[in-house]
Amino acid sequence: MLAGQPQGIAPTRHGYRYIKGHPRKQGQAARLNFKLSRLTWVAQKAEQNTTHIVVEKRGKLEDDELELEFRRICSGSNNHHYLYPFELIFADKKSNSSGLQFADLIARPVGLSVLKPEQENRAFDVLRPKFYSNPHANINGWGLKCFP
Repeated sequence: MLAGQPQGIAPTRHGYRYIKGHPRKQGQAARLNFKLSRLTWVAQKAEQNTTHIVVEKRGKLEDDELELEFRRICSGSNNHHYLYPFELIFADKKSNSSGLQFADLIARPVGLSVLKPEQENRAFDVLRPKFYSNPHANINGWGLKCFP
């Protein structure tokens, strides 16, 4: 989330809604809800029954909070009131997961393309054609969605 953005606000079909709870946790819950709703669309398009989401372990308290929020959202407490077909898997940092390494490699160029669009970004130029786009090759709002 960008600095200065309001915490505790979740996007909905008709605007935004506030999420109850601690401001830090509100923002995390809203971002997780946003990401899972986008991922649901991709999983449906791929016709997958269950999608495994692998996350890196952080600590007992953080992992328990994430799992609780994840299960709450997947059980229908989300913007669309859908049951999301996801399963959460925690990977130890020592596992050296190739999927997590790949996600880390992609995250920086994508983030820089949003935060500093005027800066040359050859890595993102390579990734850009892989994103979903509209018929005019615009990825913004299609394959690249930024949380409010």
